[in-house]
Amino acid sequence: MTFLQHYLTKKLLLSYTLLTLWTTVGILCGAQEGGLTEEKVKVEKVTADQRISQRLGQIYAVLDGLGNIEIKAISGVVILRGKVLDTASVDTAVSLAEKAEGVIYVRSELEVDTEITSRINPLGKKLRGWWKSLNDKLPLLLLALGIVVVSYIFGRWIASWTKIYNVIGLDGMPELLVKRLIRIIVTLIGIALALEILDATTMVGAVLGLAGVAGIAVGFAVQGIVENYLAGMLLSARNPFELGDFVEVGSRKGTVVRLTS
Repeated sequence: MTFLQHYLTKKLLLSYTLLTLWTTVGILCGAQEGGLTEEKVKVEKVTADQRISQRLGQIYAVLDGLGNIEIKAISGVVILRGKVLDTASVDTAVSLAEKAEGVIYVRSELEVDTEITSRINPLGKKLRGWWKSLNDKLPLLLLALGIVVVSYIFGRWIASWTKIYNVIGLDGMPELLVKRLIRIIVTLIGIALALEILDATTMVGAVLGLAGVAGIAVGFAVQGIVENYLAGMLLSARNPFELGDFVEVGSRKGTVVRLTS
């Protein structure tokens, strides 16, 4: 009797366990089928013309003055309508449209806006930008100006060392020439440092090029004066006479009173 009771109890426990597992699996499967069903997302088809219009619209929105352009694409033909600030904006808009993928032809119906308010607003924006840039660079500008002023003063101070000229044996016009060269060289070094601080060294090449062209034009215009000045520099370097010497130049005779450039 004890064995039979033990056997029946074991069978009941096994049946209860199997029933519990079956019920749990059924509940999980039902929850998965009912609550976790994925919903299908509807995706709208975008045509090639719509992609062209959207892409150009995104590009124009980033650039100044092109945000109000109306874009229409038909079978790869892009039509641009609206008003822009200048002809350069028209060329930019057309060029960007021609480079877009899938574009066959671009027809521009853009107009240049001639209203006063449309002209003044961008100008005011540019002036505010320049003013902000000037305020940001003001400390650097003051520092660069200070370097130029200090270099000029320093050059004059070095040029005023008369004892060096006496030791070398320079006097009169050669001394004046050396003083001037020292002032110019030291000042140019200060200007170069100031341009380096302002990150405007590229401007030096343009200035030198312009100075070279202007120098050639001025040289032809005042050829006689330039020749006389260069001759005076050569004379100052050679120093063939001193103050008080009696000289004869061509048909002129006289006493040397002063030597200047």
